[in-house]
Amino acid sequence: METFPVQRRASLRRWGVFLLVALANAIVQFFWICYSAVSTLAEKYFHVDGWSIGVLAMVYMVAYVIFGIPASLLIDRIGHAKSVGIAILVTAVGGIGRGLAGSHYLPVLVCTVLLAAVQPLILNAWLVFVYKWFPIRRHTMVLGLLTASNLVGVMVGLLLPALVVTSYTLGWLSWLQIWVGVVALVIALFYLLVVRESSHAAELEREANVRLVSWAGMRHALRQKSFWGAAVGIFVGMGSFTGVLQWMSEILLPYGFSGLHAAILGGSLLLLGSISTVIVGYFVDKTGRELPFGIVGVFTGAIGCLILAYSLEFVDLAIGAALVGIGLISVMPIALSYTAKVVWPTSEATANGLIQLAAQSSVIYVALMYAAKTSEGLYWMALLITAILLMAWGVLLALLPESRDVVRRQHRRVAGSSSDPDELPVAITPHRPM
Repeated sequence: METFPVQRRASLRRWGVFLLVALANAIVQFFWICYSAVSTLAEKYFHVDGWSIGVLAMVYMVAYVIFGIPASLLIDRIGHAKSVGIAILVTAVGGIGRGLAGSHYLPVLVCTVLLAAVQPLILNAWLVFVYKWFPIRRHTMVLGLLTASNLVGVMVGLLLPALVVTSYTLGWLSWLQIWVGVVALVIALFYLLVVRESSHAAELEREANVRLVSWAGMRHALRQKSFWGAAVGIFVGMGSFTGVLQWMSEILLPYGFSGLHAAILGGSLLLLGSISTVIVGYFVDKTGRELPFGIVGVFTGAIGCLILAYSLEFVDLAIGAALVGIGLISVMPIALSYTAKVVWPTSEATANGLIQLAAQSSVIYVALMYAAKTSEGLYWMALLITAILLMAWGVLLALLPESRDVVRRQHRRVAGSSSDPDELPVAITPHRPM
């Protein structure tokens, strides 16, 4: 008689914790991007040049390269509950600090470095949180929802500061950051005081799987060909998506379209991508197969790039941008889900960190797209090369084994090996709910 109410309470608790994690991810993205839409006004407000404003966003990528792997190791050691809780708390302090700094650039930069340094603790905990709080049949869909929460944070970070500055002055953006920091502080307190390391049901499902932690797990992951197929592809895929979003206004400018048109296409790209990543995640979980959906997504993104490269009409360009968003954004949760399985018994935090590192490093590809534009300022060559690389990745995905086949092979190999300590799984001590 009590089974249904107990299950319902467990489900409500699970989704309540998810809401905290999703809000934390959105807040991180807000602080990352909030100066981008008002960069020209920010230059005057802080009395600096455009490069200095750009640094406030670029420092996040640099910090991830430096702190990404240590963050995964820390999550393995102390668990995602403490790691994420501490990261959100530091995010709150950094966000409030940026707001209180006002028009003083140096303290704003220091607070931004603080925000960027703890970002990997939140991003690298995705897989750990999903595996410890949700049943296997929901993993990819929840990863899709977390990806969507990131994109919502980006959209809010672009639109809300622009609306505030348009209605008032840039000084009000400081107050906005203070209030967002206060929200982050409340989330941090809830997370540290209420959230446990795992839900009981998900933990029971997980206990059958032991994981390699720390450097042993990383060495194991880097030896897997399937991992490299996913990581290299994510570098190109996320670089393609970010590049199209970053250079959208320059792609449209030669054809006589304004920044408003670029904003419309960029917003639709993010919105449709957010929706598609959740839908695709649901069907990946339902079928238990990542690669077919990944292949469709990659080729969809490639077609979108080709349309953007050769179209002149706004409607055609809008279709191309939509296909890029729908196809490429959904690839991220698929890659995370696939990698977590094919690198077994490497820990989820390590697998997550390596894929996120590949995604963050794709800023290099964004720069290469800019370098590949023609002397007339056209991006058709960069988009054509991007489409070719995406199609090559799609072919590579077709050659990779399904994750369930890799898992079976890894289980048999690890279970039958007792001579090499590096090949033996080291169990993570289960965190029992109190």
